[in-house]
Amino acid sequence: WARKVEVIPGGTDGSTRPFGSAESSQFRSVAGWVTGKKPESDYGCIVLPSGSFNGRNLGSFAVGALSAADLVAKPAVLAGYPGDKPFAELWGMARKIKTVSATTLIYDIDSMGGQSGAPLYIQRNGSRTVVGIHNYGASSGNSATRVTQGVAQRLIAWSKL
Repeated sequence: WARKVEVIPGGTDGSTRPFGSAESSQFRSVAGWVTGKKPESDYGCIVLPSGSFNGRNLGSFAVGALSAADLVAKPAVLAGYPGDKPFAELWGMARKIKTVSATTLIYDIDSMGGQSGAPLYIQRNGSRTVVGIHNYGASSGNSATRVTQGVAQRLIAWSKL
């Protein structure tokens, strides 16, 4: 487990941090992951210190527990920080979601180690709505923990810490 994480919103262009950065040593996860390593529970939260980024609101995503019909074959974006690119350089790609199960979303969006935990989001009602949390890569398709009603409730509660 990590002891400390530096959060750099919007990435960097070398050593510059356009919105500053914040360090945190407070994290949250769920029992299904901590004690059982269940893939559908593979998600967590970094709790940022009060006043991070000089108290500026740098934006947020909506969170959506959507039906399979609202997800399958919809264009989705995976944006994160792949380990094969320069440090803290944000990369993203969009493709349609291939498969939707009760707890998992599968897609052919390129990913690399370091992107785990990145949001998988769709455009919905004019906002970016997180529908999955990227966590695994495979030749059959990369996958995310699906945002179900329970996952959404947990993410929203954590956002208020």
